[in-house]
Amino acid sequence: MAHPARVAVFHDEGASTALDPAAVTDRIDVVVTDWNAQRRLVHALEELGVEPDRAIVMGVDTQDIEAARAAEVELAVGVARGDATPERLRRAGAVAVVADPQELLEHTAG
Repeated sequence: MAHPARVAVFHDEGASTALDPAAVTDRIDVVVTDWNAQRRLVHALEELGVEPDRAIVMGVDTQDIEAARAAEVELAVGVARGDATPERLRRAGAVAVVADPQELLEHTAG
C-alpha cells in the first residue's frame, strides 16, 4: 500500500504557525500559495494527483473550509485558531474541528 500524501495549503503566516509547532512539516508533500483559497486547493490536488473524494483538508480559517467544500472535498477539518472558532468552522462546512493538527495525524497514521 502506498504512503498517503499530505498537503498543506496556506496563504499567510497563520497556517505555518499552526503547522510548525505540531511537527508535521516533514509529512507535507506539496505547499501551494495563492490568494484564492479554492484555486490553491485545486492546484494542490492536481499536483498530488488526488481526487477530491480521496482528500482530507485541514483549514485554519473559514475560507479554507469553504474552498474545500466548493472543490467537493468531503473531509474538511478545521483547526481552531483565533477568529476561526469551532462554531465558525462548522458553519463553513468543517466535518470536524481540532485544536492542533497533530490530533488529526494521530488518527490517520498507520
